[in-house]
Amino acid sequence: MRKICGGVLTAVLLCGWVVGQDSTVRAHLDRTSVFVGQQFTLSVEVSGRGASGAGEPRLPSMEEFTAFLGSRRSQQYRLVNGRMSSSRIFSFHFQATREGEFEIGAVQVQLDGRVHKTAPLRIRIGGTGRPAPTPRSDRRPASTAAQSDLFVRATADRERVYENQALVVTYKIYTRVSVSSYGISKQAETAGFWVEDYPQTRQPHTEGEVIDGRRYTVALIKKMALFPTGAGEKEVGPLVLECRVRTRGGSRDPFRGFFSGDLFGREVTRQLASNSLRVQVLPLPQEGRPREFQGAVGNFAVSGQLDKSEVKANEALSFKVRISGNGNLAGLSEPRISFPSSFEVYPPKVEQQIRRDPSGVSGEKTFEYVLIPRRPGPVRLEPVKLAYFDPVEGAYRITRAPELSVNVAPGDHLAEAAEAGLSRQEVKLLGQDIRFIKIGSGPFRKTGGSLLTAKEFWIRFFLPLLCLLGAVGYRRHLTRLKGDVAYARARRARRVSRKRLVQAQAHLDGGSEKEFYQAVGQALTGYLADKLNLAQAGMVSQEVKESLRARGVSEESLTGYFDCLQICDLKQFAPSSSAEQEMQDLMARARDGLTRMEQEFASRPERRYSQ
Repeated sequence: MRKICGGVLTAVLLCGWVVGQDSTVRAHLDRTSVFVGQQFTLSVEVSGRGASGAGEPRLPSMEEFTAFLGSRRSQQYRLVNGRMSSSRIFSFHFQATREGEFEIGAVQVQLDGRVHKTAPLRIRIGGTGRPAPTPRSDRRPASTAAQSDLFVRATADRERVYENQALVVTYKIYTRVSVSSYGISKQAETAGFWVEDYPQTRQPHTEGEVIDGRRYTVALIKKMALFPTGAGEKEVGPLVLECRVRTRGGSRDPFRGFFSGDLFGREVTRQLASNSLRVQVLPLPQEGRPREFQGAVGNFAVSGQLDKSEVKANEALSFKVRISGNGNLAGLSEPRISFPSSFEVYPPKVEQQIRRDPSGVSGEKTFEYVLIPRRPGPVRLEPVKLAYFDPVEGAYRITRAPELSVNVAPGDHLAEAAEAGLSRQEVKLLGQDIRFIKIGSGPFRKTGGSLLTAKEFWIRFFLPLLCLLGAVGYRRHLTRLKGDVAYARARRARRVSRKRLVQAQAHLDGGSEKEFYQAVGQALTGYLADKLNLAQAGMVSQEVKESLRARGVSEESLTGYFDCLQICDLKQFAPSSSAEQEMQDLMARARDGLTRMEQEFASRPERRYSQ
């Protein structure tokens, strides 16, 4: 009797089913023993008359030992003894990430006007090797493709890199079954990296590869170059694919296969996740760092070119600086150039050509300056220097462009004005005809109307001056917006974040939960990225917090702001649903957090646009 009771108790814990009014809620695992990196599925089945009205299951927290890959839902109908019954199945796919034995808490489902909870489940995750087979409550067809016959593998060209050094990551699919189609359902998490994606062909090239005596067909799924933005241990998360797999018929009886529709096989959907990658990022050495160094890592060469060697004063001159080589050219800063004081210099036009090959990222980046010499005479342009760190040699290098010279000839009869240092507008005014001063005054006569009061007189007297000062200030503001990227991003940060919150409100009104959390998260991270002049894709929360603390931002503002960010990150990928009031509360907290952060920045104008 004790053995029977123990067996019944084990079955209840394994299946975790709960019976309600005319309905049944049941949760189970497709396997209770896996190893790290292997996938498993948690299924929640709701059956009975109220199955179609069941809400989205709310799963317990499993982040400690799993990575969420995706979910699917299906509906089944049965006719038994003249009575129609239906069931709704929610399948949640996970990848094991940590070794040990863990408990999966109760799953909650809103059904028949109340919340049903299933019993907890347990799972064992091994470190290496294959897990021992365990009994399963659901019987899948034997024709289902085994996991060893279809998987995705991520590889990197190195395990240790320096900051801003290229790390090439490749994702390949290995299959011994027929895959009719596939698509990326979740991109790999690359926080802390600048990403350069390799272009992919529409039809991937396939090749054969033998692993452990088994031959696989291999296809390249994705390839990208990652440039770490900081030192320390970094992790590249798994890439998730959704594949349509053609399986063979599971029954040997042809008549049974014909009537079941499984005679020639069928297509099933598989969720595949690659392995994660851990990379050790080494900091750039302080010893031997040149004063001109701006963070370039790789192997570069620099050259300079003038479009003409002789020019007249006040005529435009084009000066191109071309940087070529291997490395993160897209993130390369404008070189520091000391131009002669007699030249008026305009912000450069930037062009780049990026090439991605098996060895990494290469190409060239061009900065084209427009120069206007104001005084005649020979002028020499100092050599342009570029300091970079060579990760192969482990040392800093400085490359220089040749020195250039230009002969500035007097432009016209206004050359003396140019030599005097007058501006372009002042030089232009001197070219107009001379207008003589009229000597003597004409006859005075009384005009109609009342005289101006003292107040009206001073208003009309100072109004043109105020308009002129406002125009000068606005002109300086526009000039700085064009030449100072950090200033431009900081000024537009609040406006852009408000637009994103308006989009989030539209998603909330339309019932799009995932899009709502994504829009709120983009508004919060985009605001900090613009204010701090950082790349939004490579932001790391801890590093941003330290940077804000260094600027004097209070802990209260930081806590409220990053709590909202954490909620958005969890809700974007969590399978559970949120109530409308919960989303409204998050929207209010996000608006309040942005307002308080704006006040923090406004109270410290001296650090507002620093990088």
